[in-house]
Amino acid sequence: MPVFLDTNIFLYAAGGSHARRDACAKVLRRVADGTLEATTNSEVVQEVLYVLARRGRRDDGLKLARHVTALFADLLPVTRDDMVEVCELLRRYPALAVRDAIHVSTMLRNGVTTLVSVDSDFDQVSEIRRVAPDAVCSFERNFRSGHAETRRKTGEPSRRPLCPPVVKPRFAIPTPCRSSEPRNVPPGGDVALGGIGPKQRGDFSAHRA
Repeated sequence: MPVFLDTNIFLYAAGGSHARRDACAKVLRRVADGTLEATTNSEVVQEVLYVLARRGRRDDGLKLARHVTALFADLLPVTRDDMVEVCELLRRYPALAVRDAIHVSTMLRNGVTTLVSVDSDFDQVSEIRRVAPDAVCSFERNFRSGHAETRRKTGEPSRRPLCPPVVKPRFAIPTPCRSSEPRNVPPGGDVALGGIGPKQRGDFSAHRA
C-alpha cells in the first residue's frame, strides 16, 4: 500500500538548510530508487508552484514541479467526488485547512491511509495516520513485523531494504527567503534534488533545462 507525500516533503527536501531537510530528501530518494511505494496528487504540484512563485522564483517552481511529476508514473487527480468529500471533511473537522482536506479526500477515495508529512494538523483526522519523514523507516518496520510470520508461512520472498544510504545532492538552485507562505513550508535556500530522480528516467539533474 503506498503512502501519500504531502507538499512540505518536497519543499523541505528542495529547500535551504533545515533540520527536516535530510529526512525529507531521504524519503524522496527512496521513492526514486523503488524502496518506498508512494503517491501524491495534482494539488501538491499546484502548491509547489504557488509557494515558489510567491517567493519570486517562478522558474525554480517550474523545475521543482517537473521533478515532482517525473518522480511518479501518475498523479492522483482531484475529482468532483473528491470535492464532495472535501466538504464533508471540512464539516467534520472544522480546524482542518481546505488544502489538507483535499489531500485527505484524494487519499481516502484511492484507498491510501498513511500520509508522510511534517504537518501535525493532519493528526486530527481519524481516518488516516500521519508519519513524520524521519519516522518512515520505523513505521515500516513496525507495520511489516506484524506480517512477518505470515510471509514465513507462505514463503513470500524477502522485501527490499527499508533504508538505503542517503546520497548527497549533486546540484543546487538558489531560492530566496520570504514570508507569507503556507504553514510548515521551509523559508527557502537551495533547491537541491540531484540524485533523487527516477532511476528509469535519469536523475533530476537531467530535467534542469
